[in-house]
Amino acid sequence: MRRIIDGLRYDTEKAKKIGSVPYFFELYKTPNGRFFIYYPDKEIRPLRIDEAKQFYEWLTYFSIEYEEAFGEPPEEA
Repeated sequence: MRRIIDGLRYDTEKAKKIGSVPYFFELYKTPNGRFFIYYPDKEIRPLRIDEAKQFYEWLTYFSIEYEEAFGEPPEEA
């Protein structure tokens, strides 16, 4: 699935799948580091990094680890 949104291309075949909640959504990261959600009704929605991290917490199936998607998380203070 490929869409151009605000002049930027989002393509599920070229992006790296981070994980999914089957039948609800899949979370992706583009080669340029942008995040987006792909919904089964063929809708793509770009995400800010904070939104992508929130969606990550809801995933039930993971394709890559958190660190690979977002980098090392900060340690507790």
